[in-house]
Amino acid sequence: MEKIINKYSELPKDTFKWILVTLSFGYLPFLILQIILTLFEIFPVNLNNQDTYGIKGAIVLILFSPFIVIIMSFSVWVYIIFGNLVLKSLKKYYEKKSSTFYFIYNTNYCSEIF
Repeated sequence: MEKIINKYSELPKDTFKWILVTLSFGYLPFLILQIILTLFEIFPVNLNNQDTYGIKGAIVLILFSPFIVIIMSFSVWVYIIFGNLVLKSLKKYYEKKSSTFYFIYNTNYCSEIF
């Protein structure tokens, strides 16, 4: 458990950028599918409580998709930051626990006292 905590408690520097690029390319196939379904008037886009099809619907999807990706990226980033905070606190706990254990049960230290 301690090895896992030490290995994954360091947060990469460009975490948000990595998440943003990854989710952008992950959302791309769904965006293309939605555009195709909108162009063929199979799946509507809701704009101002009205169903929108065709080119207008495709433009709405293209313009709205960056906001979806940014919101998803920010949510995942906050989730990762919270998890990293928990990992760092566990790492401090285990370091404190192991140093206390070493301090109390070290035979060299005990022999110096007595």
